[in-house]
Amino acid sequence: MKTINPAWSAFASLAPLFELTKQQIELRASDIVADIQEGEVSALETAVNLKKAEYFIECILKSITDETLKELDQYSENSVKKSGCIIQKKFNPMRADFSNSPSIVEQATKLKELQEFAKKLRHPDDYVDADGVVYKLEPPQYKGGGRNYAVEIK
Repeated sequence: MKTINPAWSAFASLAPLFELTKQQIELRASDIVADIQEGEVSALETAVNLKKAEYFIECILKSITDETLKELDQYSENSVKKSGCIIQKKFNPMRADFSNSPSIVEQATKLKELQEFAKKLRHPDDYVDADGVVYKLEPPQYKGGGRNYAVEIK
């Protein structure tokens, strides 16, 4: 008789989520958020526990990709329904490699150098003299930023 792996008990503890619809999961999540906002549950403790659960699931998912694709290949359709979810076959785009074309590599290198230089410019009065031509560069527009946090599992 096979001994039960302790990791399966951790996985099995997530079983109640497996039967929920997306909307039900969102409702349960909003209940937890409300508890945090009302001070009934620690936000830090919740963030740490969720990060651990996310990492646990991520480790499993990235390790079973080949097996999942093999099983998915048994279906002729492009998508399969399982447990209220739709699993779709996806084809990642190919990436062109121009490393065998010296002129494109040279232009790409120049472009990267200009982009790195442009990152250093902060004032609209900055000028660049390239091959005798003077350019006035406007500062780049910055998007994103803001506050966030990261949890590292030790």
